[in-house]
Amino acid sequence: MIVGFDFGTTNSLVSVVVGDRVIDVMDVETGRPHPSIVRYEGEHVVVGRDAKDALGAAGIGVHGNTVKSPKFLLGEEVIAVGGVDRSPVDIVADVVRHVRSESLRSPQRKVLGGLDNAVVTIPVTMNGHRRAALREAFAGAGMGVAPLPLRPRCHHTRRRASGERRWE
Repeated sequence: MIVGFDFGTTNSLVSVVVGDRVIDVMDVETGRPHPSIVRYEGEHVVVGRDAKDALGAAGIGVHGNTVKSPKFLLGEEVIAVGGVDRSPVDIVADVVRHVRSESLRSPQRKVLGGLDNAVVTIPVTMNGHRRAALREAFAGAGMGVAPLPLRPRCHHTRRRASGERRWE
């Protein structure tokens, strides 16, 4: 089965179409998508809601040992996070791994299959080098990537499939 994976600037989530319904897999505790934030505490990796709570209201980018919206770093060779050089591909893989793991523990896990393959939404401006880095990050998190649709088309398709008037 191939699922949809919205790897967003602010939040990320997995969705799947079952029959004529779109099922979004949200954070079990908040009922919202998973924040696209990673925090490194020594060898311990904290992702999602816990990383967001520790960060506060900071903007996009690297803030000490925390990265908010890591997809913007794809294409860079290495970045310093908390004084440690890290690969943006590995940072993105940490977010993908977290969303995949949480989704596989969710109440919707039975309709997701193994979450081995996904159609991933990307910004229109993401070039070939950055797309390749995104594919590499997903592979590092144990997921294959189907052809990448541009974000506006994917959101339009999702709205039509679910009957929603607006994406939130």
